Amino acid sequence: MICRRTTAWWYLSKSLASGLVVERWYVVIVMCLVYAISIADRYVVSTVLEPIRLHVDAKRCLCAVDAGYFSTLSADSVRSLKLQGGIFSTVEVDDFMHKPFAQDALSLRRWDDLAKCPERVTPSLDHYIQLIERLSESHRAVS
Repeated sequence: MICRRTTAWWYLSKSLASGLVVERWYVVIVMCLVYAISIADRYVVSTVLEPIRLHVDAKRCLCAVDAGYFSTLSADSVRSLKLQGGIFSTVEVDDFMHKPFAQDALSLRRWDDLAKCPERVTPSLDHYIQLIERLSESHRAVS
């Protein structure tokens, strides 16, 4: 009777010699990468892109829910609002607010509006580099 362990080692040695096991591991690694990219696309990329995609709807929503927001829009923004479908109705506001990342889109819209002030001074690149370094150090201290 042939020992199963010996037979398994014999097949393993033949597979290693032929490169078959390496090829199988390569396929497993590639499959893992594909799944990782898929997960990143679903969760990480959506977290970044979805608020940007909802940027116009956020403006339409803010005009409907914030009485003073419309008065802050520039003439060009009011014109584009009409082209984009106008101010949301109550039903449209409700639909928008139930979308994933709607709150993030509203925040992004308000931050974007703050960036449109021509009198505001943009900090230098050094300011942002120092900010990133401080955040990195504080993150390392917590970890």
